[in-house]
Amino acid sequence: MFFGNSDSDTLGVDDAFITYHYAHNLHRGNGLVFNPGERVEGYSNLSYTLLMSVAFFFTHDMGVYYFSAFLNLLFAGATLLVFAAFLRERMGDGLGIVGALLFALCLPVWAAVGSGMETCLMLLIYVAIWVVTERLAREEDRRWTRVLCALTILSLLSRADGFLMPGAAIACLMLKRRMRPALACSATLVTGAFFYELWRYHYYGYLLPNTYYTRVTGPLLWRASYALAQFHGFATHGGLLPYLLAFLILGIELAANWWRKRPTAMEPLGFELFLAAGWIAYWFFVGGDYIGERFLLILFPLGIFSLLKLVKGTSDKKVVALLAILVALFGILPIHWLDHRFHYSMHRYDSRRVTGEFLREHYPGKSVMTDAVGKVPFLADTYTVDILGLIDPVIAHAPPATREFDPGHVKFNIDHSLSKKPDLIVEGLPISGPQDPYWGQDSLQKFKAAGYRLRHLVYTGLREPPEPILNTRDMPEEAITRSIEEGYNTAILVRDGAD
Repeated sequence: MFFGNSDSDTLGVDDAFITYHYAHNLHRGNGLVFNPGERVEGYSNLSYTLLMSVAFFFTHDMGVYYFSAFLNLLFAGATLLVFAAFLRERMGDGLGIVGALLFALCLPVWAAVGSGMETCLMLLIYVAIWVVTERLAREEDRRWTRVLCALTILSLLSRADGFLMPGAAIACLMLKRRMRPALACSATLVTGAFFYELWRYHYYGYLLPNTYYTRVTGPLLWRASYALAQFHGFATHGGLLPYLLAFLILGIELAANWWRKRPTAMEPLGFELFLAAGWIAYWFFVGGDYIGERFLLILFPLGIFSLLKLVKGTSDKKVVALLAILVALFGILPIHWLDHRFHYSMHRYDSRRVTGEFLREHYPGKSVMTDAVGKVPFLADTYTVDILGLIDPVIAHAPPATREFDPGHVKFNIDHSLSKKPDLIVEGLPISGPQDPYWGQDSLQKFKAAGYRLRHLVYTGLREPPEPILNTRDMPEEAITRSIEEGYNTAILVRDGAD
């Protein structure tokens, strides 16, 4: 089954293997590092990284992905149970079942299970914080306050932006005049963040992870325009549109109530609407995401709850059933047709996995320079030079090197990367033109000038060819060009004298 995020991935998205790489080094006693001896925080999911380190006690290589997918399945199942119980309590048995089914049919959630990333853990934490906040907004309870404080710490340790959800919960509780739980959660958030930042600065030398510097960069309008294009796609082809309409209708209703009854304006404000508006604003602030809709998954349970609020007073069950069917179909059919993640196959080819295993077998111990620091470095198990700066503070803290925004892909310094003299370069070749995004000219010519020679071409299509990796040492130029046109679009280059 195809669980990847791009045409180059089959089992898990490439970035998931960055986490596995850190976890593997931690297991081997090298610390939370990507390259032993270099302390750079190129991950943004501490708790999940620690969980992944456990896998190496009983598995290795691709086995850690299956461990990750199993945990993600548990997290997604737990989220469904928590959400279903909340819906049953607030909406009754009938609408509760409808809402639970809509969530269970949410394909992006199940894609997150197979991604190998921390998305399902974060979704569980976010839904749990939402549910507990709703309880505390109705009635203060010390037990649930303690649960919210515990979830706050867990959220902080699970994502670099893990303070956002507890912060939203605190703001909502204050608007609802629930000051005691709000103050308790605030104290927990500030204290937890202080000690976490203290550890981060002591261990890595910066107050923010390297992931922040490589992703959130450039003018706000630059980022927001990119995020808007993505958001439009997820709304129309990713199943979000019905829930966005529900948010809009509830927002209009809230504004009308505010206009008519200003003294009690905050009484009808639900956490779902408050959080949805803030989360969408955050999406535009960071410029969307390179790895699909993972940061927007919380909008699905929020949207389902909002939609059910709108139909709660409807007595005609047939109307509710028809609406639920239409929403479910809108969320399934376009994604199934258009999203390659759901083009299922038991025999899918993964060029990055093939490349990493090839390098480990044929070039053991050779350092690698690449712009995809997931599967290839993890499986090759070697020193890595990252073109895009995720594990390089010099590149990450520099200004953007291109005017075309793409989250995590706008900072690079090829001269700096080459100064580390990697033995190998693994680079995707231009498919539709001679301009390479990092080198600024015909990439193969630039490689030759730097002392590297093309030695292999890797096939990057979906179906495994008879020969996934070609040896180009004695291949004529015409044959190389023809092979690239046929889908061999990743080059493996070797530095003179390194082979």
